[in-house]
Amino acid sequence: MQKTKRALAVAAFVCCVLTALADDKNTLVQPGDTLPTFSIEMSDGSRLTTDNLKGRPVVLAFFNTNCRDCRRELPLLQRLYTEADETCRVVCVSRSQGQDEIAAYWQKTGLTLPYSPQTDRTVYSLFAPHGLPRVYVADADGVIKAVFIEKVSARKLLKAIKQCREQKQTNH
Repeated sequence: MQKTKRALAVAAFVCCVLTALADDKNTLVQPGDTLPTFSIEMSDGSRLTTDNLKGRPVVLAFFNTNCRDCRRELPLLQRLYTEADETCRVVCVSRSQGQDEIAAYWQKTGLTLPYSPQTDRTVYSLFAPHGLPRVYVADADGVIKAVFIEKVSARKLLKAIKQCREQKQTNH
């Protein structure tokens, strides 16, 4: 009985390690990489490109309002957006979800942050093959400093933003 329990514990540990390793392979961009080149239209009509995101830290979040974890993350992103000053930008990009569905969800939940409705996975696929939500924190030079997949910790996200802000102040 004891050997069976130990074998099960070892098997569970191995599964956890393999899952963690697989997650690394499911992220096409990692901390230290630069943001991939993209251009998106935001819900407020503005156009964002990788180049015009540079100059201040950015929180780039991929979401779909049908995703339970995304629905938990969006209020945190809203709070960041509301409290953000000119030293940080918050950008939300949908994965395979159009304007009407997102706008209805935004209205229902009282969200006001701008988003980019993407009906396909073109922009998302530059970052990862699957998995939501995904949040990337990049510094003022467009270098990714932190990646959050599925579970977004407010404490860790705020720490990554703070480090990017401090780095910008040190470099300028």
